Amino acid sequence: MKKMHQFRLTYETHNYIENFAKENNIAKTKSLEKIVKKHSQIEGDMRTNFVKLLAKEVGIEIKKDLTRIRLGTNTADKNSQIIIELLQGIDAHHDIQECITTDLIKVKGIEQAEATVKKRIEGYRQRNLEKNSR
Repeated sequence: MKKMHQFRLTYETHNYIENFAKENNIAKTKSLEKIVKKHSQIEGDMRTNFVKLLAKEVGIEIKKDLTRIRLGTNTADKNSQIIIELLQGIDAHHDIQECITTDLIKVKGIEQAEATVKKRIEGYRQRNLEKNSR
């Protein structure tokens, strides 16, 4: 058995329910049930839309940070690869007396290592573009 409740309604609310009932050719109780159901659906849709909007805004903010991190990581990876290329090219039998930094002179080996890494990265990019275009 359904539990019965009594409510006190304003004149405007009562008229709205009556008009809705007449327009839809249904009883006042059924009219009120439909109005409440529609209201709860609208509320649910509003919550869903709010969550979607919030997720989109958070995504935009995170994307900015992740792009900065990705670019920094790529630069660090490139520099690490250049160092590895240089170390590969060092002759273990040479007696290094002093450290010559790249500020003083950029030796041919550094230029070759940078070119090798640049060519390798371009190859990776090209393969990645081809893979993603399929």
